[in-house]
Amino acid sequence: MPGPAAHSPYRIFHKAPRHIFECSLSQCPHCNRSLRPRKLWHVSKTIHTLHSPLFVAGKSKECATPDCTQRGQHYYASQMLKL
Repeated sequence: MPGPAAHSPYRIFHKAPRHIFECSLSQCPHCNRSLRPRKLWHVSKTIHTLHSPLFVAGKSKECATPDCTQRGQHYYASQMLKL
């Protein structure tokens, strides 16, 4: 009978190339006003490719216009999700 599931060891890849993706939108699709950056990254992680590990992160934006119906809506870096 097998024991508890093993977890993957925590690994640090200091020399992994870094790719930071930003939200491609500059204006809110609802009110056409400028979007503002949110926190540093909405996601960051190291992925493993066939060639080497790769650090990827995505930056998001949000609408901060008080009278916009979608105020606070988050827009993410879709390019990062492709990886």
